[in-house]
Amino acid sequence: MLGESGGGGSAALEGGARDMKIFFRLVTFLGLAAVFGVVLWCALAPTPDLVNIEWMPEWLGRWADANPTFRNFPAFGILAMVFYAAGFAWFDPRRGAGQCALAFIAAVTASFAAVAMEVAQVRLPGRFFDPDDIAWSMAGALTGAFVVWLGGLPLVSKPRGISSK
Repeated sequence: MLGESGGGGSAALEGGARDMKIFFRLVTFLGLAAVFGVVLWCALAPTPDLVNIEWMPEWLGRWADANPTFRNFPAFGILAMVFYAAGFAWFDPRRGAGQCALAFIAAVTASFAAVAMEVAQVRLPGRFFDPDDIAWSMAGALTGAFVVWLGGLPLVSKPRGISSK
């Protein structure tokens, strides 16, 4: 019959799904590392002025410098979204309580990163600890995690054939 394959067709499909799962996890991990690296670098840079960073678009640097505390809101919102996507890639939560728990874990993880980065600034010349930065960072993390949870993670979906097994 059409569509039937001899003996090894099913194993080949499973191997391809496994390869896609590994690729999906790798891409998600690299995305997480890139976003976390950028946020970490901006948080621990010797100066809080971002307009002079060569790789950052000038308009973004000007906006960030004009909003020195609020700029943490979108940065940690995006970080929480990427933590959520990474958790989705690795743990494959089902709709409902699993994704709600994953959103909570993503928000807490991004919030913990915000506190750690802010505390680390105490030891850097030209930088200082600011509780307002932590508040805006946590608000962004909660909002980012809530947005992807509410949307059912439309930003990242697993390719067909990938299961959590």
